[in-house]
Amino acid sequence: MPAVTGDYYPTLVDLLDLELPDQPRPLDGVSLLPVTEGNMKKRNNSIGFILRNQQAWMTDQFKIYSSDGGENFELYDMANDSAEQKDLSELIDAMKGEIEAWLQSL
Repeated sequence: MPAVTGDYYPTLVDLLDLELPDQPRPLDGVSLLPVTEGNMKKRNNSIGFILRNQQAWMTDQFKIYSSDGGENFELYDMANDSAEQKDLSELIDAMKGEIEAWLQSL
């Protein structure tokens, strides 16, 4: 299961059995305590990353990544290609073309 440093805070709060204080923004992370106890195998929310001009959005299986501020994206199947060797973005373009053709046929 993917995890990030944003998961530290909710995990520590959960581990110490504390109440989360009211937050001005929603927490990015989740408690990983259920993972360590064997009660959680899948992350229920996606993980976002942004650094300078780079953006990424990652689910349990897929990751989209842009190195140019969101102009172009690469798609990776993290469950089967964690080294990000095979860019699957051609699937996005093909599927977009298919849906556009289908919409025009309606």
